[in-house]
Amino acid sequence: MNRGGRADVIAAIISGDDFGLAPAINEGVVRAHTQGCLTSASLCPCGPAADQAARAARALPELGVGLHLTLVEERPLSPPGSVPSLVGPEGGFPPSGVVFARRWLAGLIRPQDVRRELRAQFDWMTQRGLAPTHLDSHDHIHVLPGILELVIDEMKRAGLTRLRIPWERIPLSGAKRPRGAFGLGLNLLSRRAARVARQAGLAFPDRFLGFLDAGHFTAQKLLSRIASLEPGVTELSFHVAVGAAPPRPEFAAWGYEWSAELAALLDPEVRDALNRRGVRLRHFGGL
Repeated sequence: MNRGGRADVIAAIISGDDFGLAPAINEGVVRAHTQGCLTSASLCPCGPAADQAARAARALPELGVGLHLTLVEERPLSPPGSVPSLVGPEGGFPPSGVVFARRWLAGLIRPQDVRRELRAQFDWMTQRGLAPTHLDSHDHIHVLPGILELVIDEMKRAGLTRLRIPWERIPLSGAKRPRGAFGLGLNLLSRRAARVARQAGLAFPDRFLGFLDAGHFTAQKLLSRIASLEPGVTELSFHVAVGAAPPRPEFAAWGYEWSAELAALLDPEVRDALNRRGVRLRHFGGL
């Protein structure tokens, strides 16, 4: 994988996903960055609170902000009639990454519709004065064969050279759990994505943490991950929000603990652990 500096240096990108999906998430990202150790955020241009997130991002010049390509759950920026294979009868995206993947692999989603919507999301960020530091995606759909090549082509068009590769080591015992089994499939796609991205000259972190613990990244788990960080660059992905309730009612089905993940990034013990290990915090712009 592409390293972001000297081989003996331990560096971390601490990122917050779903910026723009809800005001509570936006506030969580801002608080985790200004009061904690969050260095990067991934913005969903399709989110109902995306303009609020863009305003917050412009006021935080040290926060790296990437494009969180969104082709599931939300509604497109493009007129639905211009991307018909991406939307259902009510004009919304497929309800999950699994449904999207099935439709894509079955040839039911047209590449030109994906390209049109991806360009709309890039343009949305440019129009709001944001230069993305990197690209990742909602439900990691950007690593799907065919989608990845299209994404890389559009990244080059936009002058963007940094990408998330969501490869995380899956313990053998974890493969028996549904998330572990899904993670093994994601790893296979991510290994291929790393090869394709490297051949295309893109930069990406050496490792990724945050799939197995998605939505449940407590301070204790984070301290354990910090203690085991290896030389190179590791991205640690979080989902943060303020408040005890889900950021949007429909998000209750995710089962995430947004406020607990925010508390982990605000925990003084976490900052102390990073300092003791000499971890260099950066965002994707530092790769």
